Amino acid sequence: APSSNSDPFGLRRTAYGLVQTAVANNLSMDLPAALAAAAKEQPVEVTEEVVEEAGVFVVRRLEQLLVDAGHNVEVVRAVLSQRSANPALAAASVKELQEEFGGDRLARVMTAMARPTRLMRGKEGAGTEA
Repeated sequence: APSSNSDPFGLRRTAYGLVQTAVANNLSMDLPAALAAAAKEQPVEVTEEVVEEAGVFVVRRLEQLLVDAGHNVEVVRAVLSQRSANPALAAASVKELQEEFGGDRLARVMTAMARPTRLMRGKEGAGTEA
């Protein structure tokens, strides 16, 4: 991936445009399959590892697009952890989840969950007893 100071081939802009177009047009797509299909059309060999790296790169642009649109970064990351393969579905899910936890509701839930999470952290076998 290009450094933050250098994007000579416009990779960020291109990836951002890809996800922006998919989201704006509610285009349902399987991002990993689309990248694999594009890799097969290249005049050079593209390894699976490179295709996976490209997928991570594009998903980062999707994350940026959704955060730029004003969505809570934690909501965006939660959704992308499960739905990053389909940018339009991910965007719709972020919007729905953001609306569900509108106002300070999400912050209150996160605060309520933080304490038990901290208490359970480091407790071997906690919560696994029958």
